Amino acid sequence: MALAATKAAAAATPVDVPTWQVGDRWLVKQSFNLGFSTTTPVALSFSLPTTETYRLLVTDLADRATTSSGTIRVYRRVRASGLVSGSGQFSSGSLTINFRWREPQSNTSGQDWISEGDLSRVHEFSRLSGTLEARVGPVWLDFATVTLDLTMDSSPPREEADFPISTVGESWRMPVRQRVYGRFQVAWSPAFAWPGARPANFNQSFDASTPITFRYSYTGREARGAYPQTYHIRAFPGASLWYEPGIKEYAEVSGNSLDFGRGSRLQNLKTVITSSTLAADPQILGLQFSPSRPSQGQQVWLLGSTTPTAQINAIVLGERFGSRGQASSGGSIFLLMRAPRRSDYSPSTDDGGSLGVEVTVQGVGRKVVTLQLASPPSSAQRVWQLYR
Repeated sequence: MALAATKAAAAATPVDVPTWQVGDRWLVKQSFNLGFSTTTPVALSFSLPTTETYRLLVTDLADRATTSSGTIRVYRRVRASGLVSGSGQFSSGSLTINFRWREPQSNTSGQDWISEGDLSRVHEFSRLSGTLEARVGPVWLDFATVTLDLTMDSSPPREEADFPISTVGESWRMPVRQRVYGRFQVAWSPAFAWPGARPANFNQSFDASTPITFRYSYTGREARGAYPQTYHIRAFPGASLWYEPGIKEYAEVSGNSLDFGRGSRLQNLKTVITSSTLAADPQILGLQFSPSRPSQGQQVWLLGSTTPTAQINAIVLGERFGSRGQASSGGSIFLLMRAPRRSDYSPSTDDGGSLGVEVTVQGVGRKVVTLQLASPPSSAQRVWQLYR
């Protein structure tokens, strides 16, 4: 009974949206299979299981304009120190060539934009480039150069966690228009001694913008890798995410695949955080709202504590106006706000919308907290209220 109670308590422990600071960084290990196949003019097959390691660094926090979702306040993270390794196989008819990435010349770079309010993904760009070498007898010879430029934009931003994460079984839908575009190139080395005719270089641009509805569900807390109690979120189609509050990120994301068209693809994508270096949260403590879930347009109190008599500004991200005030002589925060007259893009089975609120305390710092809106009454509830 005691063990069951402990598990139930752990499953019910809520975790709110984290606050990132400029300079926060994570070390990442990512694996995937990069490949293409063609049947014309001749049948070719190229498969390259790849592992890349890189650092993600928060470089700034700013309002950025998007083509279809307006202006969004985002963290920009750059991908640096990216190294690529792995080996694969090329085949054409009876010819088979084994090859590998040449290290350390093969590398990766890029950046992403992550919404401050809910960590939703706005824009992601990555570039992978390097040289492949094939073994001929006792030596390795240059075989090909590979370049992959990949950009993904989501409109609206793709919200993968409905903060605060608390209710096991909570689910939400995220209808987005996802644009995936870029170029995948393979240029065979003219100096390589091909046993037959050298195949044509592969140069495939891609640009697909499609509506897709992601479906997410929080299934509870479970161990994942080095983390004993991550928050597991299942995503359809075909992915899982494990959020870890201690690193303010997803400890692991797995299961995604991308089809670039004309036989080119990226499959079995898996991303793991191996370590992190994060700034301490500012002394803005115990932030909560009263009522905890106001209706749209309802007045709501922001409560908490900070440095005595400090000036405070709070704004619902995405709104033009906020609320200002001052902490009491004891450091208590009592700030009257009004809930916006809108939901977010993915109201869940647990609330009518969850919106990020940025709280800035002069001389102390900033912190983000989630304002959950009350779920609208169902048609059955409205009928019952009318009957009463």
